[in-house]
Amino acid sequence: MTACASGTIRGFFSHLITQPLDVVKIHQQVAGRNPLRIIEAYKKAIEEKAYRIKVAGILEPYRKTTDEMTFKKIETEIRVLVSKQHFNKIVEDHGSKKLMNLNVRTLYGGYLETVSRTSLKQLWNWPMLIAFPRYLQRERNYTVNESQIATGVAVAAMDTAFLFRLDLRRYCEMLAAQKPDQPVSKTPAIISNLTRITLLWITFCLSQEHFRNTMLKRNKGKNLTFIQQTLVGVQSGCCVGVIAGPIDFVTTRMFARGLKTQNSNSLQKIFEGSFWTKEFFRLNPPTKIIKTLYRGGSLGALSMMINNIASTYVKDFLENHKN
Repeated sequence: MTACASGTIRGFFSHLITQPLDVVKIHQQVAGRNPLRIIEAYKKAIEEKAYRIKVAGILEPYRKTTDEMTFKKIETEIRVLVSKQHFNKIVEDHGSKKLMNLNVRTLYGGYLETVSRTSLKQLWNWPMLIAFPRYLQRERNYTVNESQIATGVAVAAMDTAFLFRLDLRRYCEMLAAQKPDQPVSKTPAIISNLTRITLLWITFCLSQEHFRNTMLKRNKGKNLTFIQQTLVGVQSGCCVGVIAGPIDFVTTRMFARGLKTQNSNSLQKIFEGSFWTKEFFRLNPPTKIIKTLYRGGSLGALSMMINNIASTYVKDFLENHKN
């Protein structure tokens, strides 16, 4: 119970900071061939959200007065007719209060789904992260690293099995996109998401164990100070961001497939000049390939560091109060 409560509180407060970073990062990741800078991705997110709100307002009178098939036809027509406003025009048309409201609704799109996801996974995350490695080391004679890797794989499998639908819904909200008329091709998305989460958890478990034990040795067994906990979180977050960055980029684009944005165009168009053909890797220099795979990497790494710092506080608290 303590582990679940601690993890839920950590997720609620850390995501207040990281949710805007993740929204902008995702818009960088789903951009076409020309990458977006942070400010450009932010403006793109505002434009998409304003468009979605405008369309929803037009459709509201038809929602209760027409059957589902007729409503879908009307919705399709309106999405074609209504054009997306440029960011500067949105700023001109909105007063300061409305603009602030639009910013909050944009940058915190998917926050409820993120917090719901975080709260749900506390049922198994922290109990497994604390107890499972000890069990494997004592009862199965696993080494420290082997137990951490096995724990990361087990936690990732649980996350993927129970949270896939919430993840899809979260991406819809963060991209201000419609739910797809047809389900996203689940097999590639699930495999990509499982790979991403597995890398995240394995890297988190191994790096936390390594950096935390290094600090404890320096302290000669004494508990870590607040600054030391923060340093462990920063180091662990950097490791997670570097190792999981490319697969995070791939997973975002997998989830984006089939989601509809303005003018009913599918985000499938972002795969034009696909990044996953042999020609892309054959014709482009390594530097371009790396830059492509690490799109949104700076915001992603910052988000990872903040979440890992908060997780370090929780892990250290639970380790010090374990039975």
